[in-house]
Amino acid sequence: MISLKNLLLEITKENVAEKFLSNLVRGTEWEDHVFIAGGYVRDQLLGSDAKDIDLVVSLPDGGIKFAEWVTKKVGNYKAGSNPCIFPKFGTAKFTLKGVTHDGVDLGEVDVEVVMTRSEKYTTGSRKPDVAFGDLKTDVERRDATVNSLLKKLSSGEILDLTGKGKEDLRNGVLRTPLDPDETFRDDPLRILRMVRMSAKYNWTIPMNILRSMRRNAAKLGEISRERVKDEVDKMLLTNNAGKAMRLLKALKLAPFVFPSIDKISDADLVGIGKRPKDLSIRLAALFYPLQNAGAVAEVELRNTKYDTDTI
Repeated sequence: MISLKNLLLEITKENVAEKFLSNLVRGTEWEDHVFIAGGYVRDQLLGSDAKDIDLVVSLPDGGIKFAEWVTKKVGNYKAGSNPCIFPKFGTAKFTLKGVTHDGVDLGEVDVEVVMTRSEKYTTGSRKPDVAFGDLKTDVERRDATVNSLLKKLSSGEILDLTGKGKEDLRNGVLRTPLDPDETFRDDPLRILRMVRMSAKYNWTIPMNILRSMRRNAAKLGEISRERVKDEVDKMLLTNNAGKAMRLLKALKLAPFVFPSIDKISDADLVGIGKRPKDLSIRLAALFYPLQNAGAVAEVELRNTKYDTDTI
């Protein structure tokens, strides 16, 4: 049985890790160059539990160098494994194994860190060519303005370099930092992320963004089925799973996910979100209204790389 103390530590360990790293960089060469980015900042501002600390460093090769600096500073550096380095993309991942702060063991906290960068995509590939870029270039490459906010690690200052992130977060609006056609062309998976975030937070998507999502639907054919599956699973486990499925249908995205969604009534799709929050149950509820539901489900689930037990 999990004690209340352990549960509270589980909930707050990322925040404690943030405080530890903030103290660590103050008064060093990193103080003005390390920022928390993405969903962690968004969720903190929403008052939700913030997980997954992602850092950006506004220096060439800053991600790798900072990860090496931290692990050597705390004494858990191990060449080849901590940090784990991906030089092609300028990224690194490190753990805080052996670190305790404010009485909290941070050994299970993983931190991902990358230099601020620009990206250039080749048609048909989700793996971009990356180069060092400034902070504004870095936030503009993100999927949504609400995910473009930065938090300066040393001071806690929030930076809204698109000028839209705070307002969109406050109003519950999902829009892209750049022209949506450019954003979705570079990485079509962002189309499904928009659907998923809209369902998870019950946020609205402006009409120009919806049109672009529909216009770029065919580009989802460039995405691996495994990545599509990951996004669909997350959609189905939101409180508004029915909304997500209806968006897939309305925006002509269904043929690149589960084609049979186009044959299911909106009323039946809405009902999915009322089922127990269990992936297999919600998948079953999705296909249930169809003729020959079992056979159809088996084909489409296999095509989307679901495992045999789930099917």
